[in-house]
Amino acid sequence: MEYSQLLQSVQKLNFIKDKQMADEAIKCTLSNAISGLPEEDAREFVAPLPDPISYNDLQERQDEPESVSPQEHLQQLSSQLEVDQQQAEELVRNVFSLPLRSFEEEQREAWLKRLDKEWASFVRKFDRF
Repeated sequence: MEYSQLLQSVQKLNFIKDKQMADEAIKCTLSNAISGLPEEDAREFVAPLPDPISYNDLQERQDEPESVSPQEHLQQLSSQLEVDQQQAEELVRNVFSLPLRSFEEEQREAWLKRLDKEWASFVRKFDRF
């Protein structure tokens, strides 16, 4: 999987205005998903993702090292991107779907287990992979 594929997947959403907005949404989503994780788990979660996504970049984006729940994340996205809750969920689904579909089942499960239970459950509910 290439980062350009992930960008294109998110840019296809009719409420994403441009490449910069797509990039910001992807990195915000992944940063919040690893918030509050032990460093080793966060690094292993980020490791299979394409460049320019890196653990250090995602960590730098976090205002506070505290965990951000999926619901809090959706509220942040809605506010930042001026989208509604349903659009925010659709965006998160797109961010996670491409990586998850590119993994074999065993790798996919290992990847999701790196997330905290609330995020893993949230991502699994999309069931598009």
